[in-house]
Amino acid sequence: MSTPTLDVVIPVKYGSQYLPQALESVARQGVDARVVIVDDGAPVDLAELASKVSGIDTTVIPNSRQAGIGGARNTGAAEATRDLLAFLDADDVWPDHRTRTLQESLGGPDELGLAFGLVEQFLDGSATSLPDPPRPGYLAGGMLIRRSTWERVGDFDEELGVGEYIDWVARARSIGAREEVIEEIVLRRRIHGDNTTIHRRDQYADYADVVRRHLRLSLIHI
Repeated sequence: MSTPTLDVVIPVKYGSQYLPQALESVARQGVDARVVIVDDGAPVDLAELASKVSGIDTTVIPNSRQAGIGGARNTGAAEATRDLLAFLDADDVWPDHRTRTLQESLGGPDELGLAFGLVEQFLDGSATSLPDPPRPGYLAGGMLIRRSTWERVGDFDEELGVGEYIDWVARARSIGAREEVIEEIVLRRRIHGDNTTIHRRDQYADYADVVRRHLRLSLIHI
């Protein structure tokens, strides 16, 4: 297995206080990683926060696309030049060596594929509900892809307030991308009182729009 080179996109608006822990988890991957931190309106100096973590190559850029998680991720992905691409939220962390484990499931360099694993939720002190046990996670932070796969599928839909990742995976499937889900934890998702989903509850109707969109596409291809 060759040593992969990795671009990691971390959009930040809420939960910026956890960014150093996210960066430390990337630094422990044992791969040549560069982190693109996308400022989507964070209330603090992200460069100063990132400077507290040594041993990791970080760049902070403003969100140059539509405000929101989709536009911020697209802004970061546009900077990607390395073999592999991954996304991580500022308040989540990766288990050690998850990148190498997922890379083994991606297949050959020319293969269109997505690799996922299990997501484990854990409680922060400000959370009030117990997390679920580890389960397969179709979340951006639980995925590893080749940059070439990203380029084939295209950007996240920035018009979707929520559901943009579900929409992206559905589009990847529609062009024949192969999926592998490994039975190992590849993302630890922090549950706390300021999760991004809390701030996007007024946009939950977008989930229904995503489902309707891809149901129509499925019927067209029957």
